[in-house]
Amino acid sequence: MNTPAALYDRLLILRCQAGDHAALAELIARYSPGLRFFLRNLADQPSAADDLLQETWFDVYRKINHLQNPDAFAAWLYRIARDKAYRHRRLGYVDAYVMYKLLEDPARWPLPEDD
Repeated sequence: MNTPAALYDRLLILRCQAGDHAALAELIARYSPGLRFFLRNLADQPSAADDLLQETWFDVYRKINHLQNPDAFAAWLYRIARDKAYRHRRLGYVDAYVMYKLLEDPARWPLPEDD
């Protein structure tokens, strides 16, 4: 696609690959709202979406130079986010508040059965 928005995204991605942090900040501002919505729908805990969003952008920052086709950025970005959300669900991360409540009251802890 050669829409003005697509061309501008391509320019931002190429600038990111050249080391321009302002271009990355603009990509984050442009894509984060939709990405956050996507992650909230995938995450088992809505509170985890912001952590997953931050981790996704960290991976984008580290791996942007490996992206060969700037036109595939959106698909690449959402695939990273999806993989993070699935890994989060698979590993069963516990929300910090839930962990706090469990640690606050040891009576809630399951006890091992005697043999």
